[in-house]
Parts: sequence; C-alpha cells; structure tokens
Amino acid sequence: MTELAVRFNYLLSHPGEIMHAKWWQSLGLNEWQSRYPISNELKRRIDKLILNRLGFQPALYRQIPENMQTWLLLLIKKPFLFTVVGLVCNPSPDYLWDSAYRSRLATLLSQEQIKQLIALWPTECHRVAVPWLVEEFLEQAHLYALNVFSHYWQGHDFALLLAWYFAPLEEQMPCSQQQIEQAVRWLFRLERFL
Repeated sequence: MTELAVRFNYLLSHPGEIMHAKWWQSLGLNEWQSRYPISNELKRRIDKLILNRLGFQPALYRQIPENMQTWLLLLIKKPFLFTVVGLVCNPSPDYLWDSAYRSRLATLLSQEQIKQLIALWPTECHRVAVPWLVEEFLEQAHLYALNVFSHYWQGHDFALLLAWYFAPLEEQMPCSQQQIEQAVRWLFRLERFL
C-alpha cells in the first residue's frame, strides 16, 4: 500500500480530523467538535458516529488511482487553491483591487501569492455583473468550486473527502461541462504558481 493510499484511507476513516465546522453543525455534533482531540478513543468513537450519520462506510484503497493522486496532494497541501479557483471562475476586479476584499483575501493568501494571482487573473471579467459581498465572497468561491468539483468527482470517495474540507453544500447546483473543464484547468494552472 502506498503512503498516499494510507493517508487517503486514514482521512476517509477519520473525517473529524479535517471536517469543516459547519459539517459538525449540520450533523448535530457541534458540542463534540471541541472534545474531538481529547483522546484517541474518543476520536475513534466520534469518527464512527460521524460516518454513521453520513451513511458512509469507507472502502479500503490499496492504491490511489493516478488521476486522483495529484488532487489528493493539492487538497492536503494547498486546500486554499480550491477557493481561489472559485474566484477566478467568477472573476470580479473588486476581489483584487478593492481594499475590503483584498484584506479578506489576505487571510487566505500571502502578499506574494496575491501578486501572483493578479498576474494570472482572467481578463474576461465581464461575466460577473455583481460581485459577491465582501463578508461572503471567500465562502461563495469555495462553495462554487466544491459544487463544480463534486460534479467532476461524482461517484468517487474523493468527492466526499473534498466536501469535508469545506462547508457543506445545501444542494448541488447544475453545472456545465465547460464550467467543470474551466475549473480543472484553473486548478492546475494556479497550482504551478501559488
């Protein structure tokens, strides 16, 4: 079993390790989130409860499919890229140039990464008539990316793992093949520079 397969199996079996706070709320387990790191036995029991509430029994992967390996490494090492993909797929110049947006963006990216993002920013910014509100633009961006990538990975356990890293989708919205392809292209383009 490869090291990456071991990590993937571990994450699928221990959702509490990576689960976004809003997942704890949606599963009715928010009071257990702060207790999760107390002991290994408690972690094991809480993870089992989470998996039961999700109705998910993880399979054991001896090997990670090649097309999933890079995605898994990005999710583990650079989860912020998924949010940035949501921004560049819904571009508004305000996200980079308005000081209120920029200061929120600085909670996700370093100043150097923001400069790189400016250089990579798509020129077709006409698509977004009204930018997302400052208070919610990062969350909206990652929900957009999560929705698109959930379609891409539909039917694979990786889609669930990806979902746990971010706030849960209230409902999966339809998206086109063009949106999926655009988001995938941006993910791998951004990965090289950020």
